[in-house]
Amino acid sequence: ELKRLYRLLPVEVFGDDEQRQNLLNACQMALDLAIEREEEQQHGLG
Repeated sequence: ELKRLYRLLPVEVFGDDEQRQNLLNACQMALDLAIEREEEQQHGLG
C-alpha cells in the first residue's frame, strides 16, 4: 500500500528521477524486511 502511494506522488515532488527511484527502492527494501520478519515470527525463528 505504501509503495502504491509513493508511486502516486507527482514527479515534480522529486528533484529528479533518481531521487524518486531511490525512494521507491527504499520502500521496497523496508517492505521486504517487514515481510521477512513476519515470516520468521510465524515460523518461530524470531
